[in-house]
Amino acid sequence: MTDQRIGRLEAIGFVWDAHARSWEQHFEELKEFQRCNGHNRAPPYQEYPELATWVKSQRRQYKLFLKGQKSQMTRERIAALEAIGFVEKRSH
Repeated sequence: MTDQRIGRLEAIGFVWDAHARSWEQHFEELKEFQRCNGHNRAPPYQEYPELATWVKSQRRQYKLFLKGQKSQMTRERIAALEAIGFVEKRSH
C-alpha cells in the first residue's frame, strides 16, 4: 500500500488494529465508570453488560498472564490497569 493511500485512510479515521482500539475504548469506559461510581469493580451486568463482560475478561486474562499461560494481557495493559487501581501493583 502506498504512503498516499495510508494517509488517506488515516485521514478518515481508519483503525489499523481493531482489537487494540476496542481494548482502549473499554479501558476508557472503565475509567469513566470509576470516576462516576468511585470504584472499578465489575459493574452491574444489567446496567453495563459489555463493560461488565470486559472487566471479567481482563481479570481472567490477568490471572492467566501471572500463571505464565497464554493470555491476551500485555505488560503495557497491566501497567494501565495498575495505574487506575484495577489490579494490584506488583514488581515486574
